Amino acid sequence: DKYLRPLKDAAFKTVANDLATEKEGSVLDARQGKALNDLKLNIAKVINNLLTTEEGFALDARQGKVLDDKITELNGKLQDSGWLPMTSSVAFANKPAFRKIGKTVYVKGTVRYSDNGIFRNDEAIGQIPEGFEPSSTYGQYECIIPFAFCSGSGTDERIYITGRNIYFAGTSNARDGILASSCYLTD
Repeated sequence: DKYLRPLKDAAFKTVANDLATEKEGSVLDARQGKALNDLKLNIAKVINNLLTTEEGFALDARQGKVLDDKITELNGKLQDSGWLPMTSSVAFANKPAFRKIGKTVYVKGTVRYSDNGIFRNDEAIGQIPEGFEPSSTYGQYECIIPFAFCSGSGTDERIYITGRNIYFAGTSNARDGILASSCYLTD
């Protein structure tokens, strides 16, 4: 009794010789201490880089922040603006729309004056949304978007973008046009 008294009620607990026991009040057999020791993470096997491909290494928690930053950066590059119409001080019945996903700007739609006015060559017709500026130039133009159909009798009707400004270009006196599906890159 004098040997059991210092152990208190621990001497009367169920001894578990496995790591799966969930029974309340059980104590762990000393042999399981060795099993736990064998399972513990070897600090020498913890790496603080994203380059190691060898099996058996654990990633340092600091790399979690690095990975989160990279994911945030990628998500930012893939943000979608949704479709935004061309802005203009002139009344249009139909306006082209622009959508930016990452660095790519997509263009769709038709363009037609509300009063059935006629487009003139190199006429400014509106502006693209801010931040949608093309990243490169094609001769004097930054971006050329052809018409798939135009009501005029000329050829090569298109709109072009310089800075944020949108211009009509062509040889006809067109009243309206359907833009060809197009896209261009931004910075």
